[in-house]
Amino acid sequence: NESVPRNQVDVRVDRTPPEVAILQPADGERVRGQQVIRGTAASAEDFERYELALLDEGGSPLWVLRESSVPVRAGKLGLWGSREVPEGARVRLRLRAWDRSGNVGEVTNVIEGDNLPPSAPQGLVGELQGADLELRWLPNPEPDLLGYLLYRNGRLLTGGTSLPSDLRPLAL
Repeated sequence: NESVPRNQVDVRVDRTPPEVAILQPADGERVRGQQVIRGTAASAEDFERYELALLDEGGSPLWVLRESSVPVRAGKLGLWGSREVPEGARVRLRLRAWDRSGNVGEVTNVIEGDNLPPSAPQGLVGELQGADLELRWLPNPEPDLLGYLLYRNGRLLTGGTSLPSDLRPLAL
């Protein structure tokens, strides 16, 4: 005599780790100043938390930059200042995310601190051209040079009365 089954159990098997991605700064990028770290740490239904950490080049932890239980999709994960490491130091940003099923997703981007200003222009020559002054100088050979800021009497020529915190858009 076989009885009809009475107990039913639904089992959910989740072996999918949370989605993780560091979108900015990009892997291999040279960074300077305060960095907004953007990316994704999320899971469809059972997200638990994420941790953003800074590691040395060999992978040993230096410090945790941020921990959160709020999922992020293509948004701000945390902040990091490049001046916290020596000039030229290669470090790793590691993003780990956990879900409630015990799955872990992890991604690492290697970045390099760029904390020194470029060297001053060499061979600066000024020549009057009527009411104008024409300036010439030898180009700076540094590969990461964005441009030059030109001042007259202590005032930036390409800026207004108040300067933004980021001068890069004003570079010539």
